[in-house]
Amino acid sequence: GLEYQLFWQMASQWDIGAGGTFARHQYANDVTAPASSALLHTDGNDIVSAPRRLSSVQLGWQPVAATRLELEWVSMGEYYTDLENLHRYDGHDLLHLRLRQQFSDAIDAGLRITNLTNKDYAERADYSSFDGDRYFVGQPRSVFGDVQVRF
Repeated sequence: GLEYQLFWQMASQWDIGAGGTFARHQYANDVTAPASSALLHTDGNDIVSAPRRLSSVQLGWQPVAATRLELEWVSMGEYYTDLENLHRYDGHDLLHLRLRQQFSDAIDAGLRITNLTNKDYAERADYSSFDGDRYFVGQPRSVFGDVQVRF
């Protein structure tokens, strides 16, 4: 596989960063089916729940030294959800927004909004012959805040 991380200070107030992986994880032999002794022909198949691509891009804006706003795009590629590589999850793209404000040397606060567009997505997906497709639902839009006080 290939891992990468890039950062570019585009201007005094703007920066962009990107990172991710491109990889293919494959079975090196045949395996038995879950809860069975039946041998499945998996040699060379992609490993279950292993996307070939994970990536993120962060666009940062710092209008003044005490304030930083960052928009992040996170992307997970598709992956197979069963040993035979017959079923797949299409992957997803999410946007997150972060704001950090420093009020003094001792006090700063942050606001974070995850899944900004409130997109339905799966944290994890799999397939079984008993249940079919199963999706472990990701978090809806969520807002978090914090205050840090240093003594």
